[in-house]
Amino acid sequence: MNPTSLAVVAFALSFSASVVSHPHSDHPAETAAQRWLKGTYINQDPAPPLDGIDVKFCPDGKLEFSNGAGRSYEIKTVENQELVIVQSHRTFRFTMSQDRNELFPYDNFTREWLTGVSLKYDPNAIASCQ
Repeated sequence: MNPTSLAVVAFALSFSASVVSHPHSDHPAETAAQRWLKGTYINQDPAPPLDGIDVKFCPDGKLEFSNGAGRSYEIKTVENQELVIVQSHRTFRFTMSQDRNELFPYDNFTREWLTGVSLKYDPNAIASCQ
């Protein structure tokens, strides 16, 4: 292998092994898997629209509502904010607290159909995903 080819291979390997930091994150460089939320988030709305549905966040962008419905989600940056976007029959959107322990409704649909207050991480809740 000639020196130029060796340099290109070395560059490609170092590039593919590097971890890219999220553009608007205060977190150090992290992989997508480290960015997933984990655990159970409890609905803080005293009169929730959907009978107090809580959310369990699972690996690989999956989640389960406490009523058993499984869905997917992603974390995107929109207008310099990290949003948790849950795909259901419609789309629920949340902003995250700085410590990622609380999710706040981003839009009217989320406020009206899931929580008018927030979903708060419960470190004591068991989040076993199916």
